[in-house]
Parts: sequence; structure tokens; C-alpha cells
Amino acid sequence: MGISFYSPSTLLDDTTPLTVPRAEDADEKTGSSPFFWQAPTSDAVLFMGDKWVELHGYVSRILEKQQTGTETPAFLAKKSTSKKHPAWLEYVLQLSQLRGYVTLYPRPETASTILGAHSDLPNTPEEYLGEGDENDKTGEADSATSKFDPASPVDMLTTLPREGDLLALGDLPLISWIGKSTSLAELETTSMELTKQFRQEVGGCPPSAINDEDEFGQPRRNKDASDLFCKNKGTASADTATEAKDIKETA
Repeated sequence: MGISFYSPSTLLDDTTPLTVPRAEDADEKTGSSPFFWQAPTSDAVLFMGDKWVELHGYVSRILEKQQTGTETPAFLAKKSTSKKHPAWLEYVLQLSQLRGYVTLYPRPETASTILGAHSDLPNTPEEYLGEGDENDKTGEADSATSKFDPASPVDMLTTLPREGDLLALGDLPLISWIGKSTSLAELETTSMELTKQFRQEVGGCPPSAINDEDEFGQPRRNKDASDLFCKNKGTASADTATEAKDIKETA
């Protein structure tokens, strides 16, 4: 999904500790390593351009479904991120689950030389302001002050494990969004099953369309996430309007 410059210590609920397993060929001297996590972050993260486009397509169709629907499907009603994170992060997590996407994170030693995540001031997302549960951190010690020194002569490369001899991507620890060790094969299987359920319960697809495949016999994945949704009779959509326009121009 993207690359983060921040190394999280908890799950997205901001309560459960995130434990990163040691890479298979790492030793005690090497310590921790960069890792892949299925859960995205809103802190110092770079999303890939194609994934950002796909996210926009996914969110626009979700909002359209919510406007035209009368009930909220369980998948959309479930909230897995705390109110310390912006609301849009929930959509990124949903897309990561549906596609089996992961985000690359640095190990804490490297992250602390790249940036400082300040914690001395309240940082409640604006959509949650006024709800009465914001944490007032005014006057608390700033965690970045003791961990990050912008004038430090420490070279970021010296914080990499194995003296910069990086592990192959396939050897890095891979963690599911709930903090469990997993594999790419398991993520793919889980995402395919979740996609079938999503297409039927959220996307409005008939049973005959939930196993939609491309010309190569692989699960269809459109770049704008349109494969997750089906058009309902009597319901207008952006896709329908675009197709009608194309037909008119062709005629």
C-alpha cells in the first residue's frame, strides 16, 4: 500500500501492543528489522500513486452506497481504528484487507533518526473534536524530545540491521492487521474470501458475480476498485453516467 517513516508500537486501536517477530535469519546482535504490516498508518506515510487512485475510487463508491442504501453492512459498521486517527484511515484499512495490501515500516532505531513524532500537544482529528473524549496532553513531556535530535550526527545508514546488508523483502516479518504473524499466501486467501463477501453484502453483486475473474482466470481487480461493486437496477452511479456519455458520443 505504501511506505511509512514511522515505527508504530501499538495496533490501530492505540491500546494493544504491536509485537514484531524477529526475521528468520536475524540474531540477537542484529535486533529488530523493517517489517510489513497489513495495517496502514496516517503518520508520516507515503502511499503509492496507483493505490491512492484506487483508494479514491473505493471511497467514492462507498459513499454512494451509503447515500442510496438504508442499512449499513457489518463490514462498514465495524470500526477498527481509534479516534486518535483520522476517519479516512478506516477506508485505507478496509481496502488493504480486501486487496491483501501491506505497508513497509522501518525498525524503531531507524525511524527515530528519520523523524520525531511529537506528543506534547493534543492532536485529535478535526472530525472528532467536541466529542468530549479528546486527550488533553498539554504540559506532558514530548516523546520526540528524548528520541529525535535533528542536529544529531548519527547516520541513518548506521541504524540499519546487518550493517546495511538488507534482507530480501520476502525475508522480512509480515504481520496481519490484528498483529499476528502471517504470510503472503494467507493474506491472499483471506482477501479473496473477504472480497466475495464484500461484493455480495456491500457491492450489491448477485451470487453469479462474486467470483468475477479477468481474462487470465485471476480475480478481477480494477484500478479504480470498481470490480468490488455492481450496479443495481434503478440506481444511478458515476459508472453508469460515464457509460451513457460514451455511448452518446460514439453514436
